[in-house]
Amino acid sequence: MWREDGLLLMRGRTRGYTVEPRGEYVVGVIEAGHMRATRGRDQWDFRAGDACVWDATAAHRGSGDWVAWLAVLEDPGPLRGVAFASPVATPPRGTLIEWLHDLAGAREPLIRDDPALERARDYLGDHLQKRVTLDELAAAAGTDKFRLVRLFRAATGMPPHRYQLAQRVRLARRMIERGVPVAEVAAATGFADQSHLHRHFRRTLDLTPREYARRFLKGTVPFRF
Repeated sequence: MWREDGLLLMRGRTRGYTVEPRGEYVVGVIEAGHMRATRGRDQWDFRAGDACVWDATAAHRGSGDWVAWLAVLEDPGPLRGVAFASPVATPPRGTLIEWLHDLAGAREPLIRDDPALERARDYLGDHLQKRVTLDELAAAAGTDKFRLVRLFRAATGMPPHRYQLAQRVRLARRMIERGVPVAEVAAATGFADQSHLHRHFRRTLDLTPREYARRFLKGTVPFRF
């Protein structure tokens, strides 16, 4: 795993994974082998040359034996608020960013950016170490809490408290990538202790914080999406 152009990138061979997206989009291209992906009751089969795009609405998992390139969009950019009935996508041509814009242009966002939603996001980002109540967040956003929950679910696929957890996990990733000890990371990102961080961290990429640290490369690998 490594970072390039603001993306968290991964390449390798695996026989299984579980991802709870927490507002993130995951895109990938199968290089070799076979993957069976499952989300809810639906299943899809991917083989070499196939591409997939997973939106932020639900957890998914894969099984089989395959080699793939993956990109995790922590800031989905043009895909924000876009849902995909199926993760199957046309293999990319051109740059990754151009491909994402093409995908987004072919689908209507679930919800347009809303000023109250943006104020709430900013407030949560400024108070990551604090447990922000829904009443407090609604007051900061300038709207009622029921509308705010609807806005978050439509735009990110999760309620506000899970969105804040996602921001904590993303900050934890960045700190671990810089070599910060896990105990310090847990304290700095608002988790009660290491086990609390471990539990939420693993749900995102099916890796513990220490496994993530071992696999993360300080340099980059040529990206061939």
